[in-house]
Amino acid sequence: MPFVAVAPPKCPACGKSVYAAEEVKALDESWHASCFCCKACRKSLRGGEYKEHDGWPYCDADYRKLFGPKGIGFGMLGDTGEQGTANLATLDETRPVTDHVPTGSPRSSLGPRSSLGPRSSLRATAQVSSTLNHFVSTAPKCQACEKTVYAAEEIKALGESWHKTCFCCKACGRCLQIGQYKEHDGQPYCDADYSKLFGTKGIGFGMLADTGQAGRLSVGQPRNSMESRNSMEPRNSLGPSAQVSSTLNNFVSTAPKCPACGKSVYAAEEIRALHESWHKTCFCCKACGKCLQIAQYKEHDGQPYCDADYSKLFGTKG
Repeated sequence: MPFVAVAPPKCPACGKSVYAAEEVKALDESWHASCFCCKACRKSLRGGEYKEHDGWPYCDADYRKLFGPKGIGFGMLGDTGEQGTANLATLDETRPVTDHVPTGSPRSSLGPRSSLGPRSSLRATAQVSSTLNHFVSTAPKCQACEKTVYAAEEIKALGESWHKTCFCCKACGRCLQIGQYKEHDGQPYCDADYSKLFGTKGIGFGMLADTGQAGRLSVGQPRNSMESRNSMEPRNSLGPSAQVSSTLNNFVSTAPKCPACGKSVYAAEEIRALHESWHKTCFCCKACGKCLQIAQYKEHDGQPYCDADYSKLFGTKG
């Protein structure tokens, strides 16, 4: 019997093949881990709770906002997930008073009758609604997206609560970790962008590319010879400044550059692949932009591709 290859399942979000290493099983479908996101806000739902509507996953906050029950007792407590419970004393005061009919009378078969008329019922409803409106959400809000932050996805930084996926550099958008950011005007920045935007400027700074070394004069030249030379030159001469500038211009950065963004690559964020040094966040598929790992990519013309796109673009046809 001839061997028949089993086609891999397709991701409902992007329509591409889903392999075992990146598969998330949910809603009777196979999804890429990076594609399994809330349909409304695009927040990743990997390892978290979700709700389903029309075959699509939603986070709890958006599901309640879009499809949750409406009316008194719902939607009035922010997004804490608790249904409204009015003050019991207020409810006791507005609870209808019933007539007690002796057992065995003809009216007893009809059940109790309320003594409140339509106007009293409306007044009682208004009081319950007013009580519910005094409830406010106590869950912290994310400083980036202003949505509720739950404990499983919370990062505490800069005195605020953030979603892990929202705590990113204000300039380049790269996700940050605790202890790996700088602050300016209450916003987080990565080290590279902070130095570029708010770092010290002037001679000795910013002239050595981004190696982090301050400018130094020529090591072999004694200081007294420089002072004697300066005393022999006219006061209005620009000789010393020109010499320092010339010395600094001879310095070049020795840090490797990322082929994707052109910035320096430091050891903590380095991936060695295709005979180059890449940032971990820059080593992505050339076609779809999905981040890649070592030994999980294919090469074409010096660029990395994921297996799916490599097979689609350069694989055997027929």
